[in-house]
Amino acid sequence: MQLVQGKNPISKGTVLFQEGEQMEWLAILLAGKILIKNKCYRIVKVQGTFLGLADLQKGVYSSDYMVMEDAVVLALPIYEKEPIRSLIARNNDYRAIMISSQCKHFIGLHRIYESLQKMSESLYYFVKTSYRTYQEIHQRVGIPTIEISAIDELQTYDSSIDIVEEQVHFYEEASRIPLSINKTYFAYSEDMVVYLNEILTNNINQYVEECSNLLEYTEQLVELLNGSSGGSLFEYSAMLGRDLKREGKIDKELIDSLQGIVEQLSEVEHVVNENTMTKVSYPIDEMRETVHTLASKELSAEEQAEKEAAEALVQRDFLTLKDSMQQIIDFSGLEEETLTTFKEAVEFFVHASDRLSVEDDMKKQKKNITNGFFPLYQACYYKKLSSAKIPVAVRLFLNYGYLDERLLTEEQLLFLCGVEEEKEESGPCHVYTMCEWLDAIRNGEKDPSKSEFDEDYVESLRTMRKQGEITEEEQKQLLNDMGKRVDFEINNMFKCNDRTCYGQPSSYVPILYKDVLYGYMDKLLVTKKKLNESVERLNRLDYSVFYREVIYSNAELNIVNDSIMKNIFPDIIIIPVYGINASMWQEISGRSKQTPGRFLFPALSGTNIDDLMLKMFGRFHWELCRCVMGMAWNDVKTKSLTSEYMDYIQFYRKNREISEEWRDKIKLQIQKARNNSREIFLIDYENWMRNESNASMKLNKVAREILATYVPFNKEYRDKLGVQRPYEVAMARYGRNMVKKKQELDLKLKAIRKVTEDIPEEIMDTYRYFTEN
Repeated sequence: MQLVQGKNPISKGTVLFQEGEQMEWLAILLAGKILIKNKCYRIVKVQGTFLGLADLQKGVYSSDYMVMEDAVVLALPIYEKEPIRSLIARNNDYRAIMISSQCKHFIGLHRIYESLQKMSESLYYFVKTSYRTYQEIHQRVGIPTIEISAIDELQTYDSSIDIVEEQVHFYEEASRIPLSINKTYFAYSEDMVVYLNEILTNNINQYVEECSNLLEYTEQLVELLNGSSGGSLFEYSAMLGRDLKREGKIDKELIDSLQGIVEQLSEVEHVVNENTMTKVSYPIDEMRETVHTLASKELSAEEQAEKEAAEALVQRDFLTLKDSMQQIIDFSGLEEETLTTFKEAVEFFVHASDRLSVEDDMKKQKKNITNGFFPLYQACYYKKLSSAKIPVAVRLFLNYGYLDERLLTEEQLLFLCGVEEEKEESGPCHVYTMCEWLDAIRNGEKDPSKSEFDEDYVESLRTMRKQGEITEEEQKQLLNDMGKRVDFEINNMFKCNDRTCYGQPSSYVPILYKDVLYGYMDKLLVTKKKLNESVERLNRLDYSVFYREVIYSNAELNIVNDSIMKNIFPDIIIIPVYGINASMWQEISGRSKQTPGRFLFPALSGTNIDDLMLKMFGRFHWELCRCVMGMAWNDVKTKSLTSEYMDYIQFYRKNREISEEWRDKIKLQIQKARNNSREIFLIDYENWMRNESNASMKLNKVAREILATYVPFNKEYRDKLGVQRPYEVAMARYGRNMVKKKQELDLKLKAIRKVTEDIPEEIMDTYRYFTEN
């Protein structure tokens, strides 16, 4: 486009600068909106943005700058060898606009990078686990497996940049500083502006290159799932499904696996198209039809009638959702006057043009919604206990945080209406909805969880009495008041973890709304079955995670306070919120170390369940070890996971077994985890489970030995990895420990058999733990 120096009005749809074009102009957007787009990213720029700064290093425009609505730009010609210095010498105000624009551009790219990186990491893990499932199904049905060697050889993506969270946070905060303050600050130093701009430009261009590499890597993974060249996992799985169907069989696990591939590709399509101009389109509808054909069977007239009746019931429930918020308020029994601010905030939120905004007015209204949400939830829960019939809107509110039908699409509402109440699935963990969990506390089956200040209900009453807030008599009454126990759970565990599970503190609001719901609802829905299946999948690899040493006595066999291994799976609670995080809230439930831990998951999640569960496993390893070891948790004289890992992190600079290159990587790892020892360990744990289990070496020698000793893989993986020297060395100490334990148990069993052949199951479980896993 032909520009003139100074102000230029530009109409909607015009390409201001074209990708690959030689740079002649920089510009400041004075009015309107411009879309910067290329194959790696797409970012919208608004009034007050400097355009083209990041392209100066290459001398050509790296993107198309498309005018989204009628705009006005201030065109600034590039004549000097040092255009930045010449520009800021002409006008001091340009300094602040430059730095502010570059910070915002960096943050925009960082978010796109995170989306692509998270997607590719999840996709890699999905490809590996799906292929394993595919092989297991073949073995189970007795049909020879068609191997896909490219998946066996597949490696994780190796990023060329190390993200420092503090740096990202710095730029994020810098992008929010008012322009007037920046103008005053940067007016003092030209050199500072040039230096900062150069750093930001380097970081921005690194992100652009990394996004491009991630897209290429993603396409490789997609090709393995359902590639155009054939020989993909979907194709071979569908072939198996057809073979089985010809025999009159429909394998549910195979159908679920095929459906998973479809949903995964659908998610990739959404993320790539949402964040970049690399438009991808996979044959999703065709694949769905294939899965439907393989899964379908002829319905009888009776089954068809039942199906139609169920659809009619969902439609009827959907029609009852009109004025949902008022229905919920009426059901709660709360006085309207107490909810005026809450209702006004919801109305503001419903009609807002950008519900994800972090501006002050939106933050204020979200805070008002949050303040009203939990008392409303509490009142509805209690009213539910005495109500014979619960409105559909209230049921969805209690289970998913749904509040207003205007905040969701018709398709999303129909889906929620059609979700059937899930019975307790047979699985290793007891999974509760929030209402079921509150019922368990009210009935005395479970104790309330700890607060965010690490106080349980009993301790909180003791603190209140010491501070004079309640008398000793009131303390005794409250101790057995089941209603107050429920209140404590809602106002502490629920409130805190609702925000944690949401996962984005700056845009948090506890109610359900369509702007955050990306993808198909059936994939977003977190169910008891999905959670237990995830636990079982990961537990097959990390078999020892929930085992702990407990004291065992048996008077008949003259056993007093002996140690045995006991597998104690955690309780899982589903929080009524959409979120991208999960919470490992407690490693044990009470004072006894034999009580189960507590994991919390959102009712709807855009994050892969296995990814969330893997983090829970890692954090649980750490916290349980700290709990069991007590004061000695970081004392290296007492060998344990936490003590050895803390010693490794604290003294890695002096460790001769760690190279200088690895020391730099560990430093960045510590920075990324913000010096939190558990989160530093979690990074290594995730690499151990995702990469090292597939012989993709991502850990240094010292970290690998610690993980191999205290977080061992099951026997199948140990045997497979043990043929490689680095793993053989890393697992040597674990092997010696197991041989020693087996010898001790052999002597113990020999002594017991002198008394009886009927060996207690607890002791046999311990023997199998040390000999068979």
